[in-house]
Amino acid sequence: MTHRVDLEAQQVPKPPAPPQPAPAPDISPGNFPPSPGPDIPAPDPPPLPVENPGDTPLPPVIDPDAPDPADPRTPPTRALM
Repeated sequence: MTHRVDLEAQQVPKPPAPPQPAPAPDISPGNFPPSPGPDIPAPDPPPLPVENPGDTPLPPVIDPDAPDPADPRTPPTRALM
């Protein structure tokens, strides 16, 4: 006597198939996305605050003996050639 075993009852369910990878993008010539545009340079940083007013440059030195160009008695200067 042969004993038949029901194969349907002993089958283990198969695990789900792994997800398929996304298809590679088409990189044929002329199929690239448009460029984002020219590079925009960053703005200049703001100047650093002056921590010590003594660090500011001195005003220009005025020669007290120099003739006043607004004085009509001052002779005109010659132009350099």
